[in-house]
Amino acid sequence: MKTILISIFCVLFSSNFFGQDQREKKAIASTKILKEQLKRSVSDSARFRLTTELSTEYNNASKFDSCKKYAQIAINFSKKFNSKKQNSSNQKKFKKFQAKALQNFGVSLSYDNVAPALVILNESLQIWKEIGDKNGIAMTYYSLAIAYGNKSNSVEALNYFNKSLELFKETKNEFYIANTLYNISLEKRYL
Repeated sequence: MKTILISIFCVLFSSNFFGQDQREKKAIASTKILKEQLKRSVSDSARFRLTTELSTEYNNASKFDSCKKYAQIAINFSKKFNSKKQNSSNQKKFKKFQAKALQNFGVSLSYDNVAPALVILNESLQIWKEIGDKNGIAMTYYSLAIAYGNKSNSVEALNYFNKSLELFKETKNEFYIANTLYNISLEKRYL
């Protein structure tokens, strides 16, 4: 029986490990394409979108210094766009980029400086709520859970994992449902 349990754990761990490796390789390949597009882009709105996407891909590849760099550039663009009058369609689009850039910056910061990361992630959360984006809210709850876990605050981490899980179920995001359940199981070890 013990051998069977160990075998099951090894299969689950290896599939999670290799899945993450494939995700990182795909993210790195995407960054090359996005950087080329960024070099050719002429409008600030295109640069804003591309730097946000670059920060997301570097976050997915666990390249947090590069993620911070591009997220900060995108945040600076967002300040520029917030000061201009936009039509409601463009305003919502720019708010999404802003929320995502803040989220990426907060996530990358949470591995070495949790307190400011929590402030930034909550700022991102407020924007997602303002525009009513359930997936953005869920991802930010998930990011807050990771940050609280990094701070060794399992109670808050579980609180945010459960909030994200509820929304991931609503949006039928199977990948993050599984990921969140896995992280909940890991976090419960520290209670």
